[in-house]
Amino acid sequence: MAGFFAWSAALTSCESKQDGPAPAGAGPVDIEFENVVGSAPLQLNNSTPYTTPAGDQFTVATLRYYISNIKLKKADGTEYVQPESYYLIDQERLASQRFTIANVPAGTYTGLTFTLGVDAARNVAGAQTGALAPSDMFWDWTSGYIFTKLEGRSPSRHPAR
Repeated sequence: MAGFFAWSAALTSCESKQDGPAPAGAGPVDIEFENVVGSAPLQLNNSTPYTTPAGDQFTVATLRYYISNIKLKKADGTEYVQPESYYLIDQERLASQRFTIANVPAGTYTGLTFTLGVDAARNVAGAQTGALAPSDMFWDWTSGYIFTKLEGRSPSRHPAR
């Protein structure tokens, strides 16, 4: 296993209420993130530690990360770029792991790309609003965002020296 964590995103189309009328031939797309360790769903503060391929054990207390610049790729190679797409995914808040992109043009979509973190332009622009509002994901001592926060515990495998 190359990494301990995997992020997956699922795309589904659904009927939902939207803010204002949707353009003709457009509709909502639901996106859901599932954070896993190996093949198991990540559980915070799990009483049974996870074990790495090297035999190290660990538990996870916090997992938060930004995603931005969402692009949906159509079968014909064109892309729909969601404007102003910034989301804070927080393992502790299930609602943050699901969101809907409204008014996506109709079509057959075959891929999803996004940036893990905040793009350079927004990162240096100082604290902002919405998902980018100041929180424990913004450095106080310098202008910039913490792209990913993973906190937990791992007992030492080696005796103290």
